[in-house]
Amino acid sequence: MGSEVMAYCACGTRATSLIGSGKIDFRENNFFPAHCKRCSLVVQANLKEKPVSCPDCDGHEVTPYTEPDLAKGDGDRNVATWGENILTNGHYHCPACGDYTLRFYPTGLHWD
Repeated sequence: MGSEVMAYCACGTRATSLIGSGKIDFRENNFFPAHCKRCSLVVQANLKEKPVSCPDCDGHEVTPYTEPDLAKGDGDRNVATWGENILTNGHYHCPACGDYTLRFYPTGLHWD
C-alpha cells in the first residue's frame, strides 16, 4: 500500500509526493520524492523510469531523495518507506534554497 508525504522548508518550499505504488500499477510505478535542480522543486518521480525524470520540466533528469548526498543524516526515525527506499525525519537538501532544511512529514494518506 502506498502513502503520501509533505515536504516543507523554511524558505517556503512545499510539495506533496506519493510513495510507492498500488496493487494495479506496481509493475510500472514506484513513486518517490525527487530533487530537480532545473526547476528548483521537490517533485514526485517514478523510480521505475530510466532515467528518472522531472514531470514538470520536460523530462530533465532528477535525483531521488534515496541518494545519501541529499540527506544530512540526522534522522532518527522513518517517516515513509517503500521497499529499500526510506525517508527519515531528518533534514534534506532543498532544491530552492540549497540548504539542508527540507523535512518530510507523513500526511496520513494511504492508497492502494
